Amino acid sequence: MRFLLSTFALLGALALPAAAHADTFAFTATGSGGGFSGSGTFDASSNGNGSFTITGISGTGITGLIAPGLFDNNDNLLFPNAASLVDTKGFAFTDTQGNTSFKVDIFSVMGGYNANFLDSDGVNATIPVTFRLTNTTTPEPSSLVLLGTGILGMAGLFRRRLFA
Repeated sequence: MRFLLSTFALLGALALPAAAHADTFAFTATGSGGGFSGSGTFDASSNGNGSFTITGISGTGITGLIAPGLFDNNDNLLFPNAASLVDTKGFAFTDTQGNTSFKVDIFSVMGGYNANFLDSDGVNATIPVTFRLTNTTTPEPSSLVLLGTGILGMAGLFRRRLFA
């Protein structure tokens, strides 16, 4: 019995949530000019104040995230619970279509979003875009540990009844 209690205490300690974990968000963006459209996912870390810092991006044609401040003054902040999902500095990434590569910054403007493009030929353009975000939930390790301890407890109960 003591062994069982100490095992549950150890598993309970392991189930404490980590100080920081990454969240995953799915996004879609569609431009009203030039036929621009795309979708993908963000990996982001919570800043603890309702904002998230985007740490990774993936999607069709997307080749990488541009570090903050390296294109169009981007800061890569995400505000999933606010009226505006990104701020006026936005987030930036690299993209490839055919043999042309792009730097893209999606940022907030009054009442919507714009995307600033710079392609490998030096062409620069800004177009209005619609930008949507959905939170894709990922299981937390602590939830999985809690589920595992429940299954172990039920197995122990059934074993005890079987041999009683």
